[in-house]
Amino acid sequence: MVGVEPVHGDRTVHEDLRKLAQHGPWDAVVDLVQPGHHDGSGAVTALSAATHR
Repeated sequence: MVGVEPVHGDRTVHEDLRKLAQHGPWDAVVDLVQPGHHDGSGAVTALSAATHR
């Protein structure tokens, strides 16, 4: 898709989330697979400052 840059990381690895946050800012973050709420909440915390929505 033109204008979209996919970036991958492991939501359970703090260093991956830190690198993802530094790669922003993001218009939005989409996480399609969330096996447990603990994994998702860590990603929300790590990426919230770099996300506009």
